[in-house]
Amino acid sequence: TSGNVTFRDDDNIQNYFIETIKIDVADIKYSFGNSWIRAGKSKLKVYKPIKTQITWDNDLRVEGINYGYEDSTSMITLGANRVHRERGNKDGSNINMFIAQYVQKLKVDDAKVNLGAAYYYYDGVKGNTTPYGKGNGNTLDGSNRYTEDYGIAEAFAEVKYKDFMGMPFKTALTVVYNTQASKDNFGYDIGAQLGSAKKAGQWQAAAGYRDVEKDAVFAAHSDSDFSGGGTDSKGYFLKAKYSFAKNVYVAGWWQWSKLGDTNIDYHRSQLDLILKF
Repeated sequence: TSGNVTFRDDDNIQNYFIETIKIDVADIKYSFGNSWIRAGKSKLKVYKPIKTQITWDNDLRVEGINYGYEDSTSMITLGANRVHRERGNKDGSNINMFIAQYVQKLKVDDAKVNLGAAYYYYDGVKGNTTPYGKGNGNTLDGSNRYTEDYGIAEAFAEVKYKDFMGMPFKTALTVVYNTQASKDNFGYDIGAQLGSAKKAGQWQAAAGYRDVEKDAVFAAHSDSDFSGGGTDSKGYFLKAKYSFAKNVYVAGWWQWSKLGDTNIDYHRSQLDLILKF
């Protein structure tokens, strides 16, 4: 799912322009009333509380047709997409992905509350090859083929305060359950964020805990940073972000987790300089 490109000495440079360096977004959008329709390759437009990536990595692009609706009380997203296969992994059959999400917006005293439910169904996974070359934690057989199907039920609750000790504050719990697998099919993410780095001089910090079993979600589309990417891990994370100037940010990520049944320790520190234009 990552948009990063790694150049290798033993590969012809022209191969990168043909197959590796790719168009990030190429879609057509039509808006009417409170609705929109997108067709082509686009960013995934589902709502993610506190931008959690337990189900969807931020870099994921979907290829198909998607519909969205939003008003002051609710949000709806529907979609039918084809899972993209990366270079060197085109020998398998097609995998189709269907998206349905509903979010109810509420106002409770000084807080805004978002309650969400979704179902994400992948058609054609079990017995198929991986689209990105590895399972990223999902269960594979001896031929590197998926042993499970994926129909992910997701529910979340998010509470947001505009002024908490003089700063914005939000907290959320997201739960996922793969209805198509009989075991290792549950996960959750709980976190909180203080502040909002939207303008120069502003900052934000977040902390959370995540536990995602092997087949709780389709790992190739899950968070590519947490525990090295994918599923079958649990642990804590901290995030911070500071805005130096308009569209210029520095961000940090720190993680302490355990991998799989072996409980191997995984520690990660990451620093990013972000320029938006």
